[in-house]
Amino acid sequence: MDAHDRLRDALGGVGCTACGAAVDADRILVLAERDDLVFIEVRCGSCGSETLGLVVLGLDDDGATNASLDVALPGEWGPGDEARLASSAPLDATDVERMHAFLAGYRGDLRSLIEPPANGRGLGTSS
Repeated sequence: MDAHDRLRDALGGVGCTACGAAVDADRILVLAERDDLVFIEVRCGSCGSETLGLVVLGLDDDGATNASLDVALPGEWGPGDEARLASSAPLDATDVERMHAFLAGYRGDLRSLIEPPANGRGLGTSS
Protein backbone atom coordinates (compact mmCIF):
# COMPACT_ATOMS: atom_id res chain seq x y z
CA MET A 1 0.00 0.00 0.00
CA ASP A 2 1.51 3.34 -1.07
CA ALA A 3 1.14 6.75 0.61
CA HIS A 4 -1.79 7.73 -1.62
CA ASP A 5 -3.68 4.56 -0.68
CA ARG A 6 -3.07 5.23 3.03
CA LEU A 7 -4.28 8.81 2.67
CA ARG A 8 -7.42 7.75 0.79
CA ASP A 9 -8.14 5.11 3.44
CA ALA A 10 -7.71 7.71 6.19
CA LEU A 11 -10.12 10.09 4.44
CA GLY A 12 -12.69 7.44 3.59
CA GLY A 13 -16.04 8.27 5.12
CA VAL A 14 -15.61 12.03 4.80
CA GLY A 15 -18.97 13.72 4.25
CA CYS A 16 -20.01 14.91 0.79
CA THR A 17 -20.21 18.71 0.68
CA ALA A 18 -23.39 18.56 -1.41
CA CYS A 19 -25.52 15.88 0.28
CA GLY A 20 -23.59 14.93 3.44
CA ALA A 21 -23.36 11.21 2.59
CA ALA A 22 -20.18 9.37 3.57
CA VAL A 23 -17.79 9.03 0.62
CA ASP A 24 -15.97 5.72 0.17
CA ALA A 25 -12.17 5.80 0.06
CA ASP A 26 -12.13 4.42 -3.48
CA ARG A 27 -14.02 7.55 -4.64
CA ILE A 28 -11.22 9.87 -3.46
CA LEU A 29 -8.57 10.68 -6.06
CA VAL A 30 -5.20 12.20 -5.19
CA LEU A 31 -4.54 14.87 -7.83
CA ALA A 32 -1.24 16.39 -6.72
CA GLU A 33 1.15 16.70 -3.80
CA ARG A 34 3.49 19.46 -2.82
CA ASP A 35 5.37 19.46 0.47
CA ASP A 36 2.71 19.06 3.18
CA LEU A 37 -0.24 19.78 0.86
CA VAL A 38 -2.26 17.20 -1.04
CA PHE A 39 -4.95 18.14 -3.55
CA ILE A 40 -7.78 15.64 -3.87
CA GLU A 41 -11.02 15.12 -5.75
CA VAL A 42 -13.95 13.65 -3.82
CA ARG A 43 -16.66 11.95 -5.93
CA CYS A 44 -19.87 11.23 -4.07
CA GLY A 45 -21.46 7.88 -4.88
CA SER A 46 -24.83 9.03 -3.51
CA CYS A 47 -25.49 12.29 -5.37
CA GLY A 48 -22.74 12.24 -8.01
CA SER A 49 -21.22 15.58 -7.08
CA GLU A 50 -17.49 16.17 -7.31
CA THR A 51 -15.57 18.39 -4.90
CA LEU A 52 -11.96 19.50 -4.78
CA GLY A 53 -10.24 19.33 -1.43
CA LEU A 54 -6.98 20.30 0.15
CA VAL A 55 -5.36 18.06 2.74
CA VAL A 56 -2.79 19.62 5.03
CA LEU A 57 -0.41 17.06 6.50
CA GLY A 58 1.26 17.68 9.81
CA LEU A 59 2.51 16.11 13.02
CA ASP A 60 0.57 15.98 16.25
CA ASP A 61 2.12 16.41 19.71
CA ASP A 62 3.19 12.74 19.78
CA GLY A 63 5.00 13.01 16.43
CA ALA A 64 2.36 11.00 14.55
CA THR A 65 1.25 12.19 11.13
CA ASN A 66 -2.19 13.76 10.97
CA ALA A 67 -4.21 15.17 8.10
CA SER A 68 -6.62 18.08 8.03
CA LEU A 69 -9.10 18.19 5.13
CA ASP A 70 -10.47 21.47 3.80
CA VAL A 71 -13.09 21.47 1.05
CA ALA A 72 -14.57 24.44 -0.76
CA LEU A 73 -18.19 25.26 -0.33
CA PRO A 74 -20.13 25.41 -3.58
CA GLY A 75 -20.08 28.77 -5.33
CA GLU A 76 -20.33 31.94 -3.31
CA TRP A 77 -22.92 30.87 -0.79
CA GLY A 78 -23.15 32.38 2.62
CA PRO A 79 -24.40 30.85 5.89
CA GLY A 80 -28.02 31.79 5.09
CA ASP A 81 -27.84 29.99 1.75
CA GLU A 82 -26.31 26.90 3.36
CA ALA A 83 -29.09 26.74 5.97
CA ARG A 84 -31.80 27.19 3.32
CA LEU A 85 -30.32 24.53 1.06
CA ALA A 86 -29.68 22.07 3.90
CA SER A 87 -33.41 21.87 4.55
CA SER A 88 -34.31 21.51 0.85
CA ALA A 89 -35.03 18.27 -0.94
CA PRO A 90 -32.43 17.16 -3.51
CA LEU A 91 -33.07 17.89 -7.18
CA ASP A 92 -34.97 15.14 -8.95
CA ALA A 93 -36.02 14.25 -12.50
CA THR A 94 -39.04 16.59 -12.34
CA ASP A 95 -36.77 19.55 -11.56
CA VAL A 96 -34.54 18.69 -14.51
CA GLU A 97 -37.54 18.34 -16.84
CA ARG A 98 -38.95 21.71 -15.73
CA MET A 99 -35.62 23.46 -16.28
CA HIS A 100 -35.30 21.78 -19.67
CA ALA A 101 -38.74 23.06 -20.68
CA PHE A 102 -37.92 26.57 -19.41
CA LEU A 103 -34.62 26.73 -21.28
CA ALA A 104 -36.17 25.37 -24.48
CA GLY A 105 -38.32 28.52 -24.71
CA TYR A 106 -35.80 30.97 -23.26
CA ARG A 107 -34.57 33.61 -25.75
CA GLY A 108 -32.36 35.79 -23.53
CA ASP A 109 -28.65 35.66 -22.85
CA LEU A 110 -26.86 34.04 -19.91
CA ARG A 111 -26.36 37.33 -18.07
CA SER A 112 -30.07 38.15 -18.08
CA LEU A 113 -30.80 34.62 -16.92
CA ILE A 114 -28.61 34.65 -13.81
CA GLU A 115 -28.51 38.31 -12.75
CA PRO A 116 -31.34 39.69 -10.62
CA PRO A 117 -33.80 41.44 -12.92
CA ALA A 118 -34.20 45.22 -12.65
CA ASN A 119 -37.98 44.87 -12.27
CA GLY A 120 -37.70 42.13 -9.61
CA ARG A 121 -40.17 39.87 -11.46
CA GLY A 122 -38.33 36.58 -11.95
CA LEU A 123 -35.60 35.22 -14.17
CA GLY A 124 -34.56 37.13 -17.27
CA THR A 125 -36.83 37.58 -20.26
CA SER A 126 -38.30 34.75 -22.26
CA SER A 127 -40.31 35.25 -25.41
